[in-house]
Amino acid sequence: AQHGKDVAVCNENIFLAPNSSVSAPTKVAFNKLAQVGTEIAGQHSSDSSEMPALRPVTQRNDTGKLEKRAKAKYFTHSFAAQLLKASNGVGILSNSYRRTLGCGAHIFVGRDGKAVSHYCKNRWCVVCARIRTAVTVKAYAPILESWTDAYFVTLTVPNVAGNALRGTLEQMKTTFTRIQARFKKQAQRGKNRTFVGIRKFECTANVERDDFHPHLHCIIRGKANAHALRRAWLNDYAGVKAVAQNVKKADTGSTKELLKYAAKLAVTVKGKGDRVVYADAMNVVFEAMRGMRTLQSFGFQLPKIEESEIQAQADS
Repeated sequence: AQHGKDVAVCNENIFLAPNSSVSAPTKVAFNKLAQVGTEIAGQHSSDSSEMPALRPVTQRNDTGKLEKRAKAKYFTHSFAAQLLKASNGVGILSNSYRRTLGCGAHIFVGRDGKAVSHYCKNRWCVVCARIRTAVTVKAYAPILESWTDAYFVTLTVPNVAGNALRGTLEQMKTTFTRIQARFKKQAQRGKNRTFVGIRKFECTANVERDDFHPHLHCIIRGKANAHALRRAWLNDYAGVKAVAQNVKKADTGSTKELLKYAAKLAVTVKGKGDRVVYADAMNVVFEAMRGMRTLQSFGFQLPKIEESEIQAQADS
């Protein structure tokens, strides 16, 4: 992949659109929907055909939230366009990228002043990822942080080329499931404690080497089980290095690390400090993770998060 061609540079306040013909990107101002600052004028019929297709804000006291979401939407729209370009418009995720282009594009305001919209729910959408993360943290964090004997385990494999990423992720999942099943049988026979925890697949891109780093983050109950998992991973997954597998006491930061996005979008350019998103590399990651359940519990039941909860959070 020619990573240098499909680049988007961003920081907290601006998005720098990719342009391979320009040596230094030009700042692009955000189109902040919240800055319009208009309120609902009069009453609208319940007939949806009479409801405006786009409404700039809900109410004046919501402008701060809408401004923040507008920034995320602006970045996501540009990013999705670059992902679509990276997929040549015919990749397995091209239609999903197109759906993201329309995510939250129309805000419908009811008589009560509440705004609602439609969301793509794709993992590369910053707006949807923030919403899902907020709901997930609210549901899962109290449980994980109540474990006084919790340990944060990181399991890695050697970096792989893009065309091997999907197979590597599947092999990692198979290996972990096999270890989990073995531990479950041992617990049933009274040989060790019940294996309880939660695991999360993540993947980062190394654009300088043009390869990818898939890994697992886990929160495991019990120090003995955490170290047993590390040893089993070293024994069961060929080619992994002991130094790259880590066990440490879990804390609040561990929970946030586990429940964040499955793919790190931005990387820091060495010597410059710029945070850059390489759309072509991220397209490889998202295609490899397509259809995968990245977050999974074992030994206990996590509360189920309904899509209606995510929609409600989005529209709150």
